Amino acid sequence: MGGKMKKRISLASDRICTVIQLSCLKTISLVLVLALGLIAAVANASTDSQPPIADAGLSRYAAQDPIILDGTSSYDPDNSGTLSYAWRQIDGPSVVITDANTAIPTASGFVQTEEIQKCEFELVVSDGELASPPDTAKVIIVPDLGESTWKLEDPPFDPDKPTIVYWTSMQRRSTCLQSHARTIFSARCLSLSF
Repeated sequence: MGGKMKKRISLASDRICTVIQLSCLKTISLVLVLALGLIAAVANASTDSQPPIADAGLSRYAAQDPIILDGTSSYDPDNSGTLSYAWRQIDGPSVVITDANTAIPTASGFVQTEEIQKCEFELVVSDGELASPPDTAKVIIVPDLGESTWKLEDPPFDPDKPTIVYWTSMQRRSTCLQSHARTIFSARCLSLSF
């Protein structure tokens, strides 16, 4: 009887071990399923990243000297990568952009004429995954006035108001137009708002 008892105990312990192993396998399987679900959730969260925001800076005025464009206010809302910059000219007389892959490139080669000219520059930033919608900055190339005299239309200077300047040529005053909603340029009038 001792041998049958040992065999029964052995079978019972094998069954207990089998049940424990199955229970362990179920626990391990559950842990793996949870881990894979967490990995999938993290992967889905990273694909929901937001594109960066390009900010090409304020419009500016130029004569012949180079100017610096300013994209330093561009940002990535979810900080998913270091920003890279891509500037290009999209309108106006052709100029040279130096360091177009930086936040602050230099635009040079402006040529003054007798007319007001406008250049427009576009900035797109990327975080390595996504690219921003483009943003633009305008550069107004002021005319070459030669020996003309600049005069301030609305003295004294007030930084909270548009500044209107005009120039005279051959003892004749040019007509200036101003709108508080927008700046209007004519052939001999320039509104400077800084």
